[in-house]
Amino acid sequence: MSQENGDQVSSDQTQVEGFGINMASMMHRHWRMFFIEGIVFVLIGVLAIMLPGPFSIGIELVIGWLITLVGIVMGLRAITSHTGPEIAYSAITALFALFIGVWMLVFPHQGVLTITVLLIFFFLIGGLFEMALAFMVRPFPSWKWIFVSGLTGVLVGAILLSSWPQAAAWAIGLLFGINMMMTGMSMAMMAFSLKESAAKAKS
Repeated sequence: MSQENGDQVSSDQTQVEGFGINMASMMHRHWRMFFIEGIVFVLIGVLAIMLPGPFSIGIELVIGWLITLVGIVMGLRAITSHTGPEIAYSAITALFALFIGVWMLVFPHQGVLTITVLLIFFFLIGGLFEMALAFMVRPFPSWKWIFVSGLTGVLVGAILLSSWPQAAAWAIGLLFGINMMMTGMSMAMMAFSLKESAAKAKS
């Protein structure tokens, strides 16, 4: 049994290492796209920092519309469904999604408080994922920039958590902009690092 467990652990470790190598290889091939994406992130971040209030409301409204559309799609599925349990489940879920979405559209300032909580989870979980990804591609020089981006996300999430709900009206847009700008800068620097390592590999 211990031999089987050892083989399983070895197999899992090999799969993780293989994933990291494939990920790093893909990043080397597409460093230009990472650079362009990084610049776009920086521009969005600067704009959000300059206009934190409108960005806070804008983020809330976008999510409100998305939830409303999800409710509409679920409602259409309930109408076209032919089975009893499916109709009941889809109808209840659709009504709940429509209620939340319309509420966020009608009361955007109250919705901002809710979005703050969602952003806290987004930054914390996303940041931890990026930090874990950085260690998976650690043998390559670009891993540090991925780690910095993830750490920034975790810090942004922690700041949002400490400032909720008093500063939610402006903090969402401001901290979102800072996170976007830092992510873009780390991606651009990572792209240059990938370019240099690719050039060394060819020479």
